[in-house]
Amino acid sequence: ENLKKQLNNQMVHDQKVDLVKQLVQVEDYVDLMIGDGVKNIMDNEQNTSIVQRRSIRASRPLSKGDTLKREDLVVLRPCPKDALHPYDLQRIIGKKLQTDILDGDYIKPDNVI
Repeated sequence: ENLKKQLNNQMVHDQKVDLVKQLVQVEDYVDLMIGDGVKNIMDNEQNTSIVQRRSIRASRPLSKGDTLKREDLVVLRPCPKDALHPYDLQRIIGKKLQTDILDGDYIKPDNVI
């Protein structure tokens, strides 16, 4: 409605063109602010993402050949880049360990068969 008022018949053509250019710049700016919807971790956020995210860890010392049970695992911070994430929890329960894991150590994909 406000745009209609601004683009009234009393405006000269050049004024209308200038107003439309301003509106296009505002729309481009809004698109830039909104982004593409994909969350990308910026370089300055890399270390922060490790500290803020959680990983699957051993709740007690585990031995090679143990079959993982839910009570053997806990989800805690931080999450090193090569760690399994909480969404992997159900996938690894019932799997066997390929290596010994100390209490509190994070679980890596290659630790589990």
